[in-house]
This record gives sequence, C-alpha cells and structure tokens, in this order.
Amino acid sequence: MFVAPPVIAFAEGDTPMPAQAAFEIFATAVAESGLEPSRVDTATEVVWASLHGLVMLSITKRLRPGKPLRRARLEELAAAIVAITRPA
Repeated sequence: MFVAPPVIAFAEGDTPMPAQAAFEIFATAVAESGLEPSRVDTATEVVWASLHGLVMLSITKRLRPGKPLRRARLEELAAAIVAITRPA
C-alpha cells in the first residue's frame, strides 16, 4: 500500500526460487496444522500477507516503536494463525 510496485511477480511461473521456497515453508507448516487441504493455500497466503504487513509497517516506521510492542504484535499474529489453521 505504501511501497513501490514489486520488481518480481509472485505466484507466477517466474517467481524466484527463494520466494517459492519461503512460501513453501509456510505452506508446509499450515498443512501440518491439520487444516483441510482445500483451505491450505488460502490460509498460507493470509499468514504470508499478515507477516509481510507487520514487517513492512515496522521497517517503514508506521507502527509504534519498541521491542515489547513488536513482540506483542507477533504474539497476536501467532494467536490469529492458530485460530485460522484450526481444523473446522
């Protein structure tokens, strides 16, 4: 939203291997949560996007500073990930 257009496309045939590998790590973790297989790809994208958003907003100083706040945000994100990957 506040960053320059991406240099690489994601989820396309020319996605660089490091980006594919990183996404696959998340996808494996989400799949191993026991989530029904038809939800794994979408849940993984939500996890990826959420973490990316936190990182980008932190890097660009658009969130309140401080290590305790960073930790609290990550704990909230982890709780949300557990909730969305809980089998229905």
